[in-house]
Parts: sequence; C-alpha cells; structure tokens
Amino acid sequence: MLGRYDNFPTIIHGIARLLHQIPLPTLQQLLIASLHEINGRKEPYEISVADHSGTYQGELSLEVGVAEGVYFNYLDDDELNRLYEALSSRGLFEILDFLIIVGYHYSREGKKIALKFDRHILRFLFHENTIELNLFHERGIRRMPLDDLLNYVIKNLSQKIVKNALPPLKVEHFRTL
Repeated sequence: MLGRYDNFPTIIHGIARLLHQIPLPTLQQLLIASLHEINGRKEPYEISVADHSGTYQGELSLEVGVAEGVYFNYLDDDELNRLYEALSSRGLFEILDFLIIVGYHYSREGKKIALKFDRHILRFLFHENTIELNLFHERGIRRMPLDDLLNYVIKNLSQKIVKNALPPLKVEHFRTL
C-alpha cells in the first residue's frame, strides 16, 4: 500500500506533535511537496571524524523515499505524482511513512571522502488538528542529532505552509532520545 511501511518498528527514537488549522488534503499535499523538495538536497555541515582531531567543513545530503509495503520508492517526480493521484482518488492518508537517508562527505587533502550514512524511518499520523511524527533511527552513528533532523523536516514543512499563506504549525510536544 502506497505510503505505509509494513514493518514500521515499535521502538520510537523521536516524537513530535504539531497543532494545525489547515485542511488535511492541503496539509498532506504540502508535506509531500516539502519532502520532495529536500530529496537530493546538499548542505554544508561541520563533521568530526573518529580518527582525526577537530572538525572538517563537510556536506550532508538527503535522500527521501516513500513507503510501499516493505519497500521504499525514491521520492522523484513520478512518485510525487503517484502520491498526489492517490490523495485525490482514494482520499486522505491516515499514515504516511518515509525513509530519510542522511549522507555525509568531507574533504581532506583535496579528496572528497564519504562517511557512513544515517538511515531513518519517519511516520506521519494525521488527525483533525494534529500531526504526529514518529522517528525511528535504523542505522548509522547519528552524526546529525535526531532533534536536528525532526526540526529540519518541520522547518521545511512550515516554510511551505507560510509560502501558501496558511496558518502556521505549533509544536505541542517534542522529544528525542
């Protein structure tokens, strides 16, 4: 089933509950669009490396996939359109699950060096006036803290909402391990 991961874990490493005053179809479209926009994004990021002292100016990259049963499909333009079509034809999603992979690179002596990535599964649960985000960290050493990742996703969604002149989200609860 598009949008839902069959093996979502019972252990949650982060949770956020957001209050909203936006019609759910609009909110879901904006959420899907905001995750599509961060897919493939690269940004500067300070990186510490275990066998070297200090930090390096590095780069983080994001890849986003949408769940379909036990798999995740890369959230490209085709998957974006599939999600929009599913939203308009079958109605609202109760749950939307996404895979977010955060990759890290840094330069040393003129070479670009890749580090181990972090792999997260993020579930959105939709209610009339709240959205709940459940974050599971599946793999990696958490170079990007979990609260930073959740805040990053919320910030990007909030910017999309503001651009559409809709009422802002309000964080009601936020906790990470």
